[in-house]
Amino acid sequence: MDFSSEYTKQCEKAVEIQGVWKPCCGDYLLLRHPKDRRVVILQNGGEDLRVNFTKHQGFTVLFPSSYGDNTDLKFADDVIWLPRQDQLQMIVIGDKGLQTVCNMIYQWAISSEGCKYTTQGGSMEQLWLSFVMKEKYDKVWDGDEWI
Repeated sequence: MDFSSEYTKQCEKAVEIQGVWKPCCGDYLLLRHPKDRRVVILQNGGEDLRVNFTKHQGFTVLFPSSYGDNTDLKFADDVIWLPRQDQLQMIVIGDKGLQTVCNMIYQWAISSEGCKYTTQGGSMEQLWLSFVMKEKYDKVWDGDEWI
């Protein structure tokens, strides 16, 4: 799983992707809190003694203890969903089917536009996020924004 600053920035700027997020156990979230930025995992319950927690849509979100009682956190404003590769694939597969999508990403990856993502050494998550953003929203990453 990619937790690089580049991927987290891409996810943060991909408001369309953030908008389709349906919280699931095991999702990776980047906390955007003034005290700390770290990745946590969404889980169904339980409390780790080293963290505080808050409830959101029936899930427990674990926060570092340094966040206090979390009363100053607004869930939607304070987390960024970091989709896994399989989650990105499901966004674009939809009713197209796996074989069609595999052909689509292959054609995109060997095109001049897609080739830059496959030769820059980015992660598979970055590759799939770029493909999803192009396929679904006709946007490309310019290094700072999806345009």
